Amino acid sequence: DLDITKGDIFYFRPDTAGDYSSGNFYLLLSDPFQDGAEITGLSLVEQDVWIGDYQLKEGDLLLSRDGGSEESDIWLLKTDTLDTALPSSYPAALQLINGEDSNVDIDGKIYGIDLLESDQVIGGQSYDAGTIFLSFDNDDNDGVGVTNQLVERNDIVALSVTKTTLGAGLGNASATAALLFDGNDPSDNDVNFDTGNETIDGFSFTHDSSGVNNPPTLNTNSFSLIEGASVTVTSAMLSATDSDNADAGLSYDFSSILGGEFQLTTNLGVTVTTVTQNQIDNNEVIFIDNGDETAPSFSFTVSDGTNTTSITSAVITFTSLNDEPTLSLTASNPTFTEGGSAASLYSGSNASTIESGETFIGLTFTVTNVTDGASEVLNIDGKAIGLTNGNSGSSTGFSYSVSVSGTTATVTLSAGTATEAQMNALLDSMSYQNNDADPTTANRVITLAALQDSGGIANSGDDSLAPNIASTVTVLSVNDLPAVAANNLVVNQGQTLIVTNSHLSATDADDLNASVVFVINSISGGAFENIAFPGVEVVSFTQAQVTAGQIQFVDDNDSVAPIFNFSLDDGKGVSGPFNGLVSFTETVVSEEPVLDEPVVDELIPEEVVLEEALSPEIVIESDDEVEQVDEEPEAETETVIQPEVVDNNTTSSLIVESSTAKPLTPADVVFDQSLPDTEPKKISIVVAESVASVSQLKVSWAALADPLLLIKSDRFMDSLSNLDDDMQKTISLDAMVLGSGAAISTGLSVGYVAWLLRSGIILTSVLSSLPAWRFIDPLPVLSRMGDQVEEGESLEDMVSSEDTSNETGHRTDNDPDINK
Repeated sequence: DLDITKGDIFYFRPDTAGDYSSGNFYLLLSDPFQDGAEITGLSLVEQDVWIGDYQLKEGDLLLSRDGGSEESDIWLLKTDTLDTALPSSYPAALQLINGEDSNVDIDGKIYGIDLLESDQVIGGQSYDAGTIFLSFDNDDNDGVGVTNQLVERNDIVALSVTKTTLGAGLGNASATAALLFDGNDPSDNDVNFDTGNETIDGFSFTHDSSGVNNPPTLNTNSFSLIEGASVTVTSAMLSATDSDNADAGLSYDFSSILGGEFQLTTNLGVTVTTVTQNQIDNNEVIFIDNGDETAPSFSFTVSDGTNTTSITSAVITFTSLNDEPTLSLTASNPTFTEGGSAASLYSGSNASTIESGETFIGLTFTVTNVTDGASEVLNIDGKAIGLTNGNSGSSTGFSYSVSVSGTTATVTLSAGTATEAQMNALLDSMSYQNNDADPTTANRVITLAALQDSGGIANSGDDSLAPNIASTVTVLSVNDLPAVAANNLVVNQGQTLIVTNSHLSATDADDLNASVVFVINSISGGAFENIAFPGVEVVSFTQAQVTAGQIQFVDDNDSVAPIFNFSLDDGKGVSGPFNGLVSFTETVVSEEPVLDEPVVDELIPEEVVLEEALSPEIVIESDDEVEQVDEEPEAETETVIQPEVVDNNTTSSLIVESSTAKPLTPADVVFDQSLPDTEPKKISIVVAESVASVSQLKVSWAALADPLLLIKSDRFMDSLSNLDDDMQKTISLDAMVLGSGAAISTGLSVGYVAWLLRSGIILTSVLSSLPAWRFIDPLPVLSRMGDQVEEGESLEDMVSSEDTSNETGHRTDNDPDINK
């Protein structure tokens, strides 16, 4: 007394197995579509079997249903997850084949359905496992499947499926169709379902299993696998047949798998160990090698669902591919200091070709910020390789070439046969150096860009590695001290030499030569001067000044060669000291003493008025004793000495300043500005014990209207003393005693001399119209005109004689009035 609906499925259990005459019906499923649809067809899957690309499990159900477009579909109800205690867990039916998919094309409602789980011969026709048999409620006049088989409602059609909608997706199902049973065959052998009203609502096939089942037979076992590759397993590699079952339904179980795994293209990423012949035939099985150098291995069995073959080892042909080399390397990131040793770039190298017997045939480096040309060098494989474009050659084990683009150099080593040990040694010994005297300091980044082995690229092999291991070199520039390029003064005695680069010059590797400074550490026998300031010794000057001809050397006119010592300074460091080299030529002096020409320039006579404003006393100072001539000196009065004119030649007067007087300044000297332009011009002379004494003068000396000449007093005094005897023989003097002073008038054209005896400085205006100068020592003063000077009379005797004459009141007719 069951309550039955059109959406229920019942099963019958006989009371005695095999005797269906008695038993009971039981409800199996209710409303498997969960929408109350009527079930029109049903087939139980009795063993695992593949329908096209989808495997059905034993116990699954194939269904057909009523209701619109879905009544031409074949449905699958999977029962492997059913829990009878939890009816709510029952799954809904799945659309296995959409009848409207173009390569299936079922137009009518499916009434009868049955599944062939093994290969069978029916009515003399062989059918493979997985074949579905169908009947329809109406004629299908446009054909079923890709074969467009015409089917009437009293026919049974065999559907051989290659793709299911569930496995291949909506619209992709495909099958071929052929009639198993023609209910209205026009031959005499038909069953004469020809009234037009007969419809096959259902059918079922039975199989006599009382016969002996034969096991599958293995036909091919030959795998071709590639290292690291995914290989599709084809029927040419693995296939079997079965005399009792369809070959497509045979299954392979793999075991002891080493070096890889099996996957299905329909479910990539998931390892499988069981596949069917049907999947192999459809190229859906792949083997993925794990990429190591060892050939994979595995075993398998073949089963038809009843009988299983013994375990068989796979026969494998393995192709090993070349793997890219490997490298472990540590960058040193060193510092290179100008002038220092080469900087090591890498350490700890561990290079491998992976495959035994291979060697390293090439490698490539790049170097950035290359700006110093051939001075920049990579030391590789026993060769110092200059980083210049086009440079090429051979190292110990490689050929090399260099290309430069912008500031990046690429060094390529090729045609090598280095072992792993040799490559490790090469990389660990690499270094960078820069031989430039003034290297640019931008960091150099040396990168190992490529490493190649001899394995080649056949069968998609890989022989190159891109390590991109960079070692950054910090470049430090150090100051290069200037060096002497020329050191040879060629000077004559008493000569003023314009110093040129052939006499003195210096070079500096990392600074401008012109900026190098010559520092005079010590000097004797002469002095260096700036020609713009003659007479002023300079103790330093630049190479630029020498090049411009602004520096002169003035010899002191003695017979001893000058000596000097100098250093070179570039502003960052000092080199030296260096001894100056002097090529000296002594001048042969004639018997007639003559004052050296360089002491003064040519002068033109001119009457000069000397105004002494510092002290009114006019005294003679000798042997550091000063005699006061005027009994009562006038305070702050001007004493003017008017020269006496004896003839057309200008006379001269001598004034000897007292020890209390200060050195004269330009403001203390007044020249008569009323002299006509035709009068001779004046010149001022300063005589000092040493050139250094000039520093005592005020800057305002440079403002003198007349030229200023500096003379060393010791030389000048010596010259005067040496000339004295000869001068007495040729010069007639008029001696005049002027109060407490002394004046000399002479027929020679000499000028005025102001001699500051205590300070050691002489200031004089010398007037002359003679072609050559003659000087007399102004100190030996004759007490009166016409007195005979004894030969060899000393300066002190003359002065003493003069003092005695004054004390006795002796005067000559030519004595001028002191107040004039």
